Amino acid sequence: NLEEFLRKARYQFLEKIRRRHHAKLILTAHHLNDQLETFLFNLGRGALGSGFMGINSFDQKKHLYRPLLTIPKPEILSYLKKNRISYRNDSSNKNLKISRNFIRHKIIPEFEKLYPSLLKTFATTHKNLTSNFELLEHFTENWLSKNLKKHNSTSSFNLKNFLDKISFSLRYTKKKMMM
Repeated sequence: NLEEFLRKARYQFLEKIRRRHHAKLILTAHHLNDQLETFLFNLGRGALGSGFMGINSFDQKKHLYRPLLTIPKPEILSYLKKNRISYRNDSSNKNLKISRNFIRHKIIPEFEKLYPSLLKTFATTHKNLTSNFELLEHFTENWLSKNLKKHNSTSSFNLKNFLDKISFSLRYTKKKMMM
């Protein structure tokens, strides 16, 4: 879609600038509100696994760092105003035909009427989801490195053994978190 095409073009442009100036990283101003929008957007599309993690704060492959992902947009705007720092708004962000903008301008405000602390609650939930996903990913990689059997061009493992082990690990982790 057009939004995806423009996002890729923007990152290609930023990468070109990064290389030209021999910079180590590209920093963006994505914030907690963007993270919530992405989460809801991915939820609506039926994302699985890492799709629920939303926007990654660091992408080594793309030399990309998003240091403001845990900070709510109003807090950033307040800081900018207080310190008289100018900023730009992308006028395309007002186009409600774009799903993400519809979520931003219509759905999230309605959610916030029901749950005024939505952003704070989401930040905690997102942190927990991310931690759990990273733990699961680490466990899976570790378990597979020890239990994956390679046969010529194919690989296999004992699914029941894997599911039993992961189930135990999740129960154990949950108990530890509650202590």
